[in-house]
Amino acid sequence: TFAVNVPLCFVHHACMKSPHTHGAGAIAFGVLSFGLTFLGVPSAAPGADSNSTIPTSKAAPAGYWGEPTAVHQFCEPKYASSHYFAEYFNSLSSLVYAVVGCYMLWQREVRLDPLIAAEAIAVVVIGLGSCAFHGTMLFEHELCDEVPMLFFIGVAMAAKTYAHPLLRSRRSAAAFSVAVGAAIGGLTLAYVLFQTYELFIGGFTALVVADSALALTWSSRQRVVSWCRDRSIALLIAGKIAWEIEVRMCASDGRVWPLHVAWHLLTAAALYYGVLSDTANRIDCGLSPAGSPATPCPLSWMAVPFGEVRVLASGKDVEREGSAAAKESPAAAGRAPRRSPSPLLRACSH
Repeated sequence: TFAVNVPLCFVHHACMKSPHTHGAGAIAFGVLSFGLTFLGVPSAAPGADSNSTIPTSKAAPAGYWGEPTAVHQFCEPKYASSHYFAEYFNSLSSLVYAVVGCYMLWQREVRLDPLIAAEAIAVVVIGLGSCAFHGTMLFEHELCDEVPMLFFIGVAMAAKTYAHPLLRSRRSAAAFSVAVGAAIGGLTLAYVLFQTYELFIGGFTALVVADSALALTWSSRQRVVSWCRDRSIALLIAGKIAWEIEVRMCASDGRVWPLHVAWHLLTAAALYYGVLSDTANRIDCGLSPAGSPATPCPLSWMAVPFGEVRVLASGKDVEREGSAAAKESPAAAGRAPRRSPSPLLRACSH
């Protein structure tokens, strides 16, 4: 209920109050929120052993890391391919996140923006943590995968402050950041204490839906922002479908285990496009030091048909315009200067 009602209330408020939103995005988000929330419903009944339906874990050979302690396991046969890796192919495919994160950090526009750099670093850590998790199937290493996931979604939401129409004021941005931080901190603490996977997956799904609401409830004139956003969401949904098929069909047919490898590949691509969408949006809004109104920021990302992002306005431009007006009008110099509109509002008034 939380995962449905909170984001839908948010998108209703955004669509009714903000001229920057568009009907197609609101409709798309409504469908998205319903779909993601349905797919986020735990596959096992609350209180049940989430690993009891994994046939490949019942007669697993003894491996280097011993008996699995993770609160959620997957369908790949344990220690079937290596004595040192509980889930060899799931562990190996997890490294795609680290590769994607390192590639993003190689981009100048990512390194120059602290929030975007934090997103890319989180993707690298997710990859390394996921590799350790699938390789050992131990709960302490499971946390190395899932806690960075929460950190990533929190940073991704923070990157939209001062850009989204509802988050442009200092008060709204601060309140939003505190709320997101408290939610993630509380969820992490509760998950560590109670070790209930349904708690993690439900909370994480709600955060993903809320982040999607922010991305879909206003538009940018820069085509790269919406182009990457739409592909990120489509890839995320495709990956989640693969995830759910594997989890729900594992008990009847253990051969579906490669679908979790597909989850890794699809969601790594989703993160790639999602981070680029956030990067371009912050450049567009004058929030990133990577771009300036005078010079477009060049882009050189694989599988992206866009070569630059332009800055619509920045605080320096507004200051220069005010200084020029004062010099041209002697009368204006003797009275209080007219207050310029917020440079962030100007930058993002699409």
